[in-house]
Amino acid sequence: MAGTTPAEQAAGLGTDIPAGTTVRGLEIRGGIATLNLSPQFVAAGPPDQLAGRLSQVVYTLTTSPTVTGVVIEIAGTRIVNFAGVDLTNPIGRSQVTASLPLVLLEQPAVGGSLKSRMTISGLTAGSGTYDVQLLDPSGKLLASVTNTAVVGGTFLQSVPFTIAGPETGTVRVFGRPSASTQPVQLFQFTLPIAP
Repeated sequence: MAGTTPAEQAAGLGTDIPAGTTVRGLEIRGGIATLNLSPQFVAAGPPDQLAGRLSQVVYTLTTSPTVTGVVIEIAGTRIVNFAGVDLTNPIGRSQVTASLPLVLLEQPAVGGSLKSRMTISGLTAGSGTYDVQLLDPSGKLLASVTNTAVVGGTFLQSVPFTIAGPETGTVRVFGRPSASTQPVQLFQFTLPIAP
């Protein structure tokens, strides 16, 4: 709810959650997180922004292994539909994939670091191919992973890299959808890397 960190802003990341939105309560019981938010959360916006708003909340809460579903309340009243998603039952990540990029890289994360290995993890929300690359400050390729993206796929892979001393590396993510009418995804950020 506080928005993006300076590192996330520098990487071009933003938030779809409206300014002023506050958490009024959070209860986790039996694997279900019930989140009570202020009315700012349901402010009008473009459909993709509303979907992104819902995804941010669901993905954040389900990062915890103890949370399998999410219920959202506004000022103490449960909402049953938001951004075209049926919320009459607790929802999980599979109900909010429409707003995700082709490749959602969860590790390494913006603000993180790497030491001798590039371990990547995340999920794919569409069909196509993707590359995750690690480059040194001069643009030299240190490590690279290329794989096939499928709807609802997950990935975890580790690739070693070699450098002489600590420096700043760049992680690049390329997502190439199989449909030629969809744009290629490119996302990149810098992070400390060490031998």
